[in-house]
Amino acid sequence: MSDTSMVNAVVVGMLSYIKTFHKDWGIARIKSAIMTSDN
Repeated sequence: MSDTSMVNAVVVGMLSYIKTFHKDWGIARIKSAIMTSDN
């Protein structure tokens, strides 16, 4: 598995995890939350 493939799996997992708590959030809102997080 290449580094790019691994990153894709991590990002999809993170998106799915966030979506379980915020079902009404769209992709743009999730991206904003990830990009502005300091942790």
